Amino acid sequence: MNPTKISAVYCLAVHSEALWLLSGLEVVSPPGIADDQSGGINLQTVRHEEGRVIHCLKKHTSAVSVLQLGHDEQSVLSGGWDRQVHVPLLTLSILSILVRDSHV
Repeated sequence: MNPTKISAVYCLAVHSEALWLLSGLEVVSPPGIADDQSGGINLQTVRHEEGRVIHCLKKHTSAVSVLQLGHDEQSVLSGGWDRQVHVPLLTLSILSILVRDSHV
C-alpha cells in the first residue's frame, strides 16, 4: 500500500457550471520526493467522478491560500505563503480532458 500525503485545502475556486474546481494546497508530492512541501493547485472534477484530480499546477513553494478564476475561466490568479502571485493559464488540453471525461 502506497502512503499518500494529505493536505488541508486552503482555498477553492469553482467553475461557473460546477464542472470542475481548483483547490489550493500545501503538500502535493508523494512521500520521499524532495519537494514534498511545495504548494500546488489541484484541478478536480465536481459533477462526474467527483473529486478526481485531473492535473496539479505546481508554481508555488508553500501553501496556496488565494485562488481567483479569470472571467473567461481559462486563467487563475493564485497567491501563496511563499509571497508569490502567479497567473497560470488552464490550457485547452487540460480543459479538454474534463470535457472528454464528463459524460455530458
